[in-house]
Amino acid sequence: MYQMLFQTTPVVDYEVKINDGNYELLVNETVAKALQKNIEWLGGRPAGGSTDVGDISYIVPEITLVTTTSPFESFGHSWIVTACSGMSIGQKGMIYASQALALTMVDLFENDELRKDIRSEFNRRKENDVWKAILTEDPPPVKLSNSCDSIF
Repeated sequence: MYQMLFQTTPVVDYEVKINDGNYELLVNETVAKALQKNIEWLGGRPAGGSTDVGDISYIVPEITLVTTTSPFESFGHSWIVTACSGMSIGQKGMIYASQALALTMVDLFENDELRKDIRSEFNRRKENDVWKAILTEDPPPVKLSNSCDSIF
């Protein structure tokens, strides 16, 4: 019976439509290297994470720093991370991040060539892409059930 199920290949027509409104991050290696130099000078290393500034990175060169503010391998967006943000581990991570970003801003203010290289890389990577909001002006395709009508 199972062989018969897997021997036939059903034909299915489908269409994939993505409606999310987020651009991928347009990475700028020039400014990332400038930040990395300051991270190393401070004696640290960046942590992993995620961001939702992809759209912004198509408008201006963008730099992201993710630093440790909670215990190793804590689940993001959890009470553990929230609690640590107001404690010494979170405060140390935020101070470290502010120092690395501040040092990088000093580099940018003082180094005309670095700013020109960052802008040049931004223009080269972006090419002719023009940022445009992906979401339509139509309302989202969500229909509330009748039981929710009284809430809104």
